[in-house]
Order: sequence, then structure tokens, then C-alpha cells
Amino acid sequence: MIDYVNSVRYTIDHRNKTIKKYTLECAIGYYETLAKAKLEAPEKFAELDEEMKSFMGKGNILDIVMKSIIGEDDMPTVAKTGAEKILGRKCEKRKATFGGISIEESIDPTLIPPIIQNKDEFNSLLSYLSKVMLKFSYELRKPEGGTPLKFRIIIPVGPKILKVEQVATKVVQGPIPASVFELPKGYAMEDVGEKKLENLKEALAGINN
Repeated sequence: MIDYVNSVRYTIDHRNKTIKKYTLECAIGYYETLAKAKLEAPEKFAELDEEMKSFMGKGNILDIVMKSIIGEDDMPTVAKTGAEKILGRKCEKRKATFGGISIEESIDPTLIPPIIQNKDEFNSLLSYLSKVMLKFSYELRKPEGGTPLKFRIIIPVGPKILKVEQVATKVVQGPIPASVFELPKGYAMEDVGEKKLENLKEALAGINN
């Protein structure tokens, strides 16, 4: 769950009743510390492993697959492919391709979602997979904006093809009850972001000393 107002990401584990917390403040501090080390102590920066150089980590297998398919800096190619009605609402169909990945969305331009503030910094709180999906979203919904009521993604994973499809069954406009965003009670909270920042500073201090 992501708190866009306070720029905090929560990973909730219902099985173990734990919540992992990552704040934008810690993410910015983390990457500032890395940048400073790269500039002032390049030998120490070079000795850090790849996991240590990423605030969100690179352990997710989908992150690894995504990176191998498209790389980090490519921009998607977007094309308008027609129009259709979903739930009686006129939607514009668009398709984006990104390496071997394709996403098709039917977007209702009249449904404007909340705007993410500080989106460049906010990317620090996302996994590689989430960053790729956000990049797709930004490009697909420019310049009109809007909300997709139908979504289809195709990702080649080795010899297999992963397909995910979603279609809206109801549109309800208006304020969302605050209870939807309440964290579960009785769960142990761990500030993983702060811990990772401390571990990075300790690792840099301990190298070659």
C-alpha cells in the first residue's frame, strides 16, 4: 500500500502479521549517500554489491526478468488503436510496446485519478517492475490523462508468455472512505527504509578502514 500524501510505501505480510515501511525521506537520503560516496570515495562505492546500491533491492524475479527484456532507459512506443465503450463510457484504446512487452489500455479521459506529487523522487520507493509500469502509464495517458477501464499486458518470460487482463465492472465516483487505507491493527511495524540507510552508512564507513 502506498500513502501518496506522506510518500510512504507499506508492504503488508498478512501471514506473518508484519508491515514493512519505506519512506521517501529515507529513499532520498539513501541515494544522496550513494551519490556522495561515488563522488568522494569511488573505491568504496565500487565495493558495494548490487543489492546495496538499490534502496528497494533487486531480489524480485520479475524485476530481473523485466531488466533483461527491456533495459532501464528505453521509452515505450505508444499508438492509438481505436475506441470502445465500457460500462457505457467512451474509452480511447491505446497500445504501448516496450522491448518484448506490450500493454493495451482502454482509457476514459473523463476519469482523472489523483496526481502523484514529486513523481521523480517517488520512483525511489518503487521496485524496477513498478517503475516500468509507471513509465508505461505516463506514456499511455499523455496528454489527456484519464483512467483505464480495460487493461491487458503481455510479457515474454523465456519460452512462455505471461498475460494479465483486467476489465472494470463498476465505476463509483466520489471520496474514498478513509477506512480503506487503514493499516491492519496488531501487526508489527518495521522501518526497513531507515534500517537500509543505516546499513549503507555502516558499510561505507567499514570499507578500507
